[in-house]
Amino acid sequence: MKNLVLNKGQKVKLSQIGHRDFFYPSDKIETLLEDARCEWLPYVGGKPWVAVKIPAKSIYVNAVGDRYLVVWIEHEVYNAA
Repeated sequence: MKNLVLNKGQKVKLSQIGHRDFFYPSDKIETLLEDARCEWLPYVGGKPWVAVKIPAKSIYVNAVGDRYLVVWIEHEVYNAA
């Protein structure tokens, strides 16, 4: 399992619920407010995007507690790490 750090300013796609309630990349793009340690998730169906789990506070200033989000990064970003 590959863990990496995404840098502040990195663009990520948010997730949407799709077929059989699985996560898929949406058209909504957010920018990281801070560096974020992320964890690769073995999700399929998002090509050319890779699913990762990041702390919600890295995108939302008012995130409370230890909540996480599934977001999508480009394969090139993932492979470069």
